[in-house]
Amino acid sequence: MPIQITPEAQKKIKHLKEIQQKSEDIDEDYELFLEDTCLSLRKLNSALGAVTCDFLSKAYLKEVRQNFSKSDSVFSFIKPLSKKLKIKKLKVLDLTAGLGRDLFKFVLAGHEVTGFEKDPLVFELLSDGVKRFFESTKEIEELKSSFKRDSDFSCKVYLKDSTKPVSAEGQWDVIYFDPMFDDDKKKAAPKKHMQFLKNLNLTKMNMDDKEEMIKGFLPYCKKFVLKASEFYSEALNLENEIKGKGYSYYIFNGKLDR
Repeated sequence: MPIQITPEAQKKIKHLKEIQQKSEDIDEDYELFLEDTCLSLRKLNSALGAVTCDFLSKAYLKEVRQNFSKSDSVFSFIKPLSKKLKIKKLKVLDLTAGLGRDLFKFVLAGHEVTGFEKDPLVFELLSDGVKRFFESTKEIEELKSSFKRDSDFSCKVYLKDSTKPVSAEGQWDVIYFDPMFDDDKKKAAPKKHMQFLKNLNLTKMNMDDKEEMIKGFLPYCKKFVLKASEFYSEALNLENEIKGKGYSYYIFNGKLDR
């Protein structure tokens, strides 16, 4: 399909080129481009095709509805935590938002969501997907009815390295951390969007790194949730473990949980 260039799109592409020229963190093997009104990312000279963030696509919403009743999705801990904390609309921080696939499940579950993403290319995709979602007024009303939500959806995303302290930037009911790619033993080939993230050379974290990061964020939340293939630390207060397929959700008490 040919790329449709509108005046607004031309301004956006110019802005993206300026970002790529100024940032040393951006991989030159990747290209951001607009197709119709949708921002996409492709790896040059690759057969992977392009990825985008589309939280209104039939495929994504089907995945969300299927996950809603599964015991190994983010819904397996977010619903019980909401009930335990007696807070219907949780303030949730996703430290590694990526392409927003877990992030927007929290949104559609009716929570007030903030996402951090440190990779400039991935952040542009994520930001574009969030913007287009909230511009789709008709679809949002249909989703509110479908998911039985009586309040507006809420999501903000920021270009930020989540390994650095947040100081006094905010306090959250739940902080969610999925370091991704910490298990090289998996035999199944990752999906296309996961291959893109993996090819962007995201830093892997060892057990000590994870522990230090959790300690750094515990003062800013009531509950901290780590998604990992394995984790063990006597230094941290592990409240609960919810097992999924090949990984677990490890739930820790934050210092705001009093």
